[in-house]
Amino acid sequence: MNKAGCLIDYVDEICQYVEDPVCVEIGVYAGKSILPVALELKRHQKGKVYAIDPWSNQEATKGYDGVDYEFWKKINLNTYYDIFMHSLKEFELEDRVIVVKKSSDEADVIPNINLLYIDGQHTIQAMKDAIKYASRVAKGGYCVLDDVTWGEVAGVPLYLRAIGFTLINSCHWVS
Repeated sequence: MNKAGCLIDYVDEICQYVEDPVCVEIGVYAGKSILPVALELKRHQKGKVYAIDPWSNQEATKGYDGVDYEFWKKINLNTYYDIFMHSLKEFELEDRVIVVKKSSDEADVIPNINLLYIDGQHTIQAMKDAIKYASRVAKGGYCVLDDVTWGEVAGVPLYLRAIGFTLINSCHWVS
């Protein structure tokens, strides 16, 4: 199953037993992963998803060098923010998505998370995001990681296992 399909299935399951689901995505970019989550919450008429991303080249380049640094330095992140905001409006998702235009370090801690999707920087920041947010995932909730073989993200699955998550497939973990 594709990533969007998995996310939709997780949100559908969560909505069966949680009155007001809380979903969090770290690293939104243009919203390709958060939109299916928000649409599923809308279908169930409950819950919110926090979209955490600073959409800042200065933040996006931290910890990178070489080709990755050059990519994040040159890309126009304001364009992707505008695409995301336009999509929220087009699909009438403004009441389901809480946009947090800050780095994950600057964003407030969010308690009682039912679905956490970590897809921010693939530097040591991935582990910092897991440490800050994964312990806030409610029992039975999910933590989804993207690009677990890329950069520092590779260490995050070991951390999740150490704090009580169980691997259910190569990228998706449940507490």
